Amino acid sequence: MTRTNREMVQIFFVLFFFSDLLLFNRIFVFWSCCSSCFR
Repeated sequence: MTRTNREMVQIFFVLFFFSDLLLFNRIFVFWSCCSSCFR
């Protein structure tokens, strides 16, 4: 693997990780709103 390929893979993993975090954050906020509404 060349250096540029490795950098691209690293960037891809970072983007994937951050998008996953954002999605989890959204689900967490949604769940908090739902639980507060149903209480």
